[in-house]
Amino acid sequence: GITVTYKVYLATFNPPTTLKITQSATTYDPPTDLAQCTTYYWQIVATDNTNRTTNGPVWRFTTFCPTNTAPTAPSNPNPANGATNVSKTVGQVCWSASTDADGDPVTYDVAFGIINPPPLIASGQSATCYPIGALAGHTTYYWQVTARDNRGGSTPGPVWQFTTLNTAPSAPGNPNPANGATGVATNTQVCWSASTDGDGDPVTYDVAFGTANPPPTVSTGQSAACYDPPGDLTAATAYNWTLTAHGAFGGGAAGRVWTVDRPPTG
Repeated sequence: GITVTYKVYLATFNPPTTLKITQSATTYDPPTDLAQCTTYYWQIVATDNTNRTTNGPVWRFTTFCPTNTAPTAPSNPNPANGATNVSKTVGQVCWSASTDADGDPVTYDVAFGIINPPPLIASGQSATCYPIGALAGHTTYYWQVTARDNRGGSTPGPVWQFTTLNTAPSAPGNPNPANGATGVATNTQVCWSASTDGDGDPVTYDVAFGTANPPPTVSTGQSAACYDPPGDLTAATAYNWTLTAHGAFGGGAAGRVWTVDRPPTG
């Protein structure tokens, strides 16, 4: 007599080329549960004992898809929302992991930048920190994290922000004439080495100069690293002077009080 066996092909793609079993029974029970919310394709190939084969059509079905619950919003930003004086080398932003009521895996999209809303810079990451590299000083950064599950659910967190620390310029130094110098001409200007600013901001100077100690302020907001007192100075008189360097975004650094002894002329 004629006997028939069946090859069962079952897969999530079409055509289903994954052979699951060869059997004589006309039913097949997959040994493990199928994935939810998934379309499967299957086909039966019948072969008799004389090796005559007939391919059945490709059938398909979709498994049950329960209602999806989106993950919770990311929370607890680090740096904290609204934080100021954050180090330019903070290195990364972090947040507390979202939870998913369905137990689905959660990934994150990260938006980060100096505009609000910030641009997307990473997507699909599972980590709850993102490296941001070295930042600019005295700058406000905005960032937002969106949590996603693998079934289309998503929940954006709020837009957070923080501002980086402003670095004050270095103190002025190397006075010319040198501190305590004598024999200095009465028409000499005073100069100093320019301060540096860790953020690259422009630096200006307030100059205090006179015979009193501390001396009075005689110039403010100047960018030049020299000050020329108006007219000749009084001979045989000690003058005191000091500087304060200011960055463009605040922060100042004062130099020490220097003294110049100017002898008489003639």
